[in-house]
Amino acid sequence: MEPDENQIELLERELAGAQANRRLKEAAVEATLVTSPLLKSIHSDAATTSRQRYGFFVCAIGWILIGANFHNRALAPLLARRDALAETHANISQMLIRTQDSLVSTERAIVEAQQRNKEMADRLLLLTAQRDAENAKLRGEDHRTAEKELNAAMLMWEVTRNVAQAVIVASGVDWVRDRELRELVLACGDE
Repeated sequence: MEPDENQIELLERELAGAQANRRLKEAAVEATLVTSPLLKSIHSDAATTSRQRYGFFVCAIGWILIGANFHNRALAPLLARRDALAETHANISQMLIRTQDSLVSTERAIVEAQQRNKEMADRLLLLTAQRDAENAKLRGEDHRTAEKELNAAMLMWEVTRNVAQAVIVASGVDWVRDRELRELVLACGDE
């Protein structure tokens, strides 16, 4: 007795439904396994242990794998490894984001410091120019005053020297043989 066409269609529909249910369960498990470590790593509670965090998922995997065939059980270590890698990836991504935020704030601080340095350098240049102008002004007045005093002192020295030369020559002293007197008499405006 051969099954009729209605029974074959009914069995094919049941088979298709069972396969769809199996695929749906596998998709749900995969989505849970992929998303959960990411969510847990982002929103992890410090008080929970890893055993508590993953206890539910291990239990869920165990129940699903009980009904699975040998090939699905062979995938369990690979799935666990994938989950561990996903959690590690999430942690590294968080560290990268924190590092990038730190880099941005450091670069912002550097730009602000450079701006302050520029402002301070401009202020320093302005103050230096003001100081130089004041020094030149004071130096000009001081220089003129000092030059007048020097000219007066030089004039007084020349007069004193000329008087000394005249006294030596008029005194009748033999100034030619005395080296010091000779130098004094012959020095005409050298100093």
